[in-house]
Amino acid sequence: MRIDERESEGRRELLDALDNLQHWDLNGREIRNVLSVAESLALSSERRRGALRYKHVEDVANSTFTFHQIFEDKRKEKKGRAGEINSREFQQRWTSNERSHWGNLG
Repeated sequence: MRIDERESEGRRELLDALDNLQHWDLNGREIRNVLSVAESLALSSERRRGALRYKHVEDVANSTFTFHQIFEDKRKEKKGRAGEINSREFQQRWTSNERSHWGNLG
C-alpha cells in the first residue's frame, strides 16, 4: 500500500510532535485512548484514511486534561464535604459523651 503525500505529511507532523507528547501527564492507557479517539475523529471529519494530524491528537488530549481537572475538582469537593460531615458527627458525639460523662459524676 502506498502512502499518499497527505499521509506522509501527517506522519512527519506527528513524529515532529513526539517531544511534546512525552511531557503530557498521561499514562500509557490514556495515551492509547487519546490516539484512538483522535484517529476516529480525523477519519470522521476527513472521510479518508491517513487524515490524522497533530491537531486532532492535541484536541483530544486537551479534552482529556479538562476531564481530569473537572473530575479532580469534584473529588476534592466531595471529600471536603465528607470531612465537614465527619467533623460535625464527631462534634455531636463528643458533646453528647461529655454531657453523659459529666452528668454521671454529679
